[in-house]
Amino acid sequence: MCVFNLCEFNNLIIGSIIGGLIGLLLVIIYEKMIVEGGKRKKLEKHFKPLESREENTFDWTCFSIEGREKAKPNGSMAKIKYLGDNKLEIEVKDSEKSIWVGYITMTDLARGTLTFTYPGKYEYGFKKCYLGQEYEQKTGKRFDYMILVGDGKTYLNELVRRERQ
Repeated sequence: MCVFNLCEFNNLIIGSIIGGLIGLLLVIIYEKMIVEGGKRKKLEKHFKPLESREENTFDWTCFSIEGREKAKPNGSMAKIKYLGDNKLEIEVKDSEKSIWVGYITMTDLARGTLTFTYPGKYEYGFKKCYLGQEYEQKTGKRFDYMILVGDGKTYLNELVRRERQ
């Protein structure tokens, strides 16, 4: 006959709790280091090449979009900075030399939202953002592009494009 006393019961409970905490700690470490680290590397690999080549270089050309056709460049230039994870910063200098600054939060590798403001003014806006790549057969060049979709009234649609690095 097995005698089960209070001391053995306490050891069983305390051992179970300690084992559970150690297991939980291992799962958290695995999640943070392995899973999130892999996601972060994937995001950086995808978004880091979009960054402007030099710190103060506006190297993305802006186009106005009307309907399905890409219009001629509208005189605006942009620079993009990768902020980490799924966040990008875009600064656009338009043809009148005014500047607006926006922050893009990507919901996946191709879609995101842009919130922007004109520094020093109380004017803010919101646009949808779509990333992609294209290949021009006649020139043989590859381009990265970003389509910024406004509300169609106050903020119009734009295409921001640069030859792939």
